[in-house]
Amino acid sequence: MIYKNFLKGLAIFTSIILVASLIMTILYDKDILTYKSVSIVEFLSLTVATFITGFYLGLKSSNKAYISGLALGGIITVASLILSLLTAQKIGIISLVTYLFIIVVATASSILGINQKK
Repeated sequence: MIYKNFLKGLAIFTSIILVASLIMTILYDKDILTYKSVSIVEFLSLTVATFITGFYLGLKSSNKAYISGLALGGIITVASLILSLLTAQKIGIISLVTYLFIIVVATASSILGINQKK
């Protein structure tokens, strides 16, 4: 049952990221967004998607929501690291701080989700 919640959560996360990427691509193509603003919007959409997914998992957890949040953050981080390595991007300090931030956001939002349920 917990796997079902994780799969739904990851589907929500992926949907949010895909829609945000599509919107950013269209706006960048029409010269509404600059390169710098696209990177800021990417970071914000990643944070919002992680928060929503973590909150959802927190609502669905029966106890110890922080473990669900850590697992979600870990899954997103590992997937991002693998994609970075496959695309031959350099992994620097900014990337590592971003990955740590995603883990913290996922954990905090799942804790907020389980507290909202009570």
